[in-house]
Parts: sequence; structure tokens; C-alpha cells
Amino acid sequence: MSVRYSTNWMGVINMQWYIDRGLTKRVTKTLTEDSKLTGRKAGESFEYNEILQGYSCGRIDCHGDEYGESLGPYGAEISIPPMTEQDWGRFSRWLSTFETDAMWKFKDIVELYERDNPKITWADGYE
Repeated sequence: MSVRYSTNWMGVINMQWYIDRGLTKRVTKTLTEDSKLTGRKAGESFEYNEILQGYSCGRIDCHGDEYGESLGPYGAEISIPPMTEQDWGRFSRWLSTFETDAMWKFKDIVELYERDNPKITWADGYE
């Protein structure tokens, strides 16, 4: 059986997650034109939290033979903790070319990836 892997992005989509980790700064913006979305007028100012470093997390979808029978009808999944967006992109591109004879564990996939690629930067408290 041949196993193929691909990432499935699922977040981080919660602004509070970023705020709790000190990954935002408060920004004031003054509109240069009227906003149809909010009804604010040109010249009005508002504050918002700007994310300083984006993170991505989700899962790896694993698919076996042509019909997926070896890993069940829907394949298998491996959870991916939050890593920087840049690392997510590199890891995802690499993973799309990765194939094994049997399903590997996450730590083994990451270990092989990091041999020839930059070390993944995980969010604090994850790995």
C-alpha cells in the first residue's frame, strides 16, 4: 500500500487565541473613504487588533491505495498543532510530494522534513 499525505488548514481563526499569547498590537486606522460594510465615513478613526505573526493548524489527510480501502473509506487523519504560517506553507508543499509504503506517525514525518528543511516554529506550548 502506498500512503499519500496532504495538509488540511483549519485555523487559527480565533482572535482571542492571538491576544492571549501577546501576538497582536492595537492599531488605529483612519478611513480615506466611506465604508459600505460598516457605515463609517471617510475621516473616521477606529481601533483593531493586528496580528503580528500568523499561525496555522489543522490536520494531515492520509490516503492509501486508489480506493482508500487500506485506510478506510475516508482515509486517516493526523492532527497538526499550530505552527507559523510560513512553516505551514513550506511543510504543506513538501508533504504534497511525500509518499510512504505504510502510514507514518506525525513525529517521524516532521523529523524527516526537518532534515533538509528549516526547523518548524511551533506556537508556545505546542510541538
